[in-house]
Amino acid sequence: YQGNLKNNAVFLNEWYAVDLVKNQDGAVVGVIAICIEDGETVFIQAKATVFATGGAGRIYASTTNALINTGDGIGMAMRAGYPMQDMEM
Repeated sequence: YQGNLKNNAVFLNEWYAVDLVKNQDGAVVGVIAICIEDGETVFIQAKATVFATGGAGRIYASTTNALINTGDGIGMAMRAGYPMQDMEM
């Protein structure tokens, strides 16, 4: 976090990524995101995309996983055509 601040990284608070965007070569070039405050939908272009969305533990009725673990990132990866493995873990 401190390194990001030092390098003037832009933080998009209150934004929700919904889909990965790939170029013609299949490389991820950004995301489609929605602003939670006003509903604006935008393409956010990126040289690199860090995909750290957590798991999908909340799909089970009985779980100790956090409420935020809804599998949204897994859905983004699947829609972008990436293979899934051991999704029950």
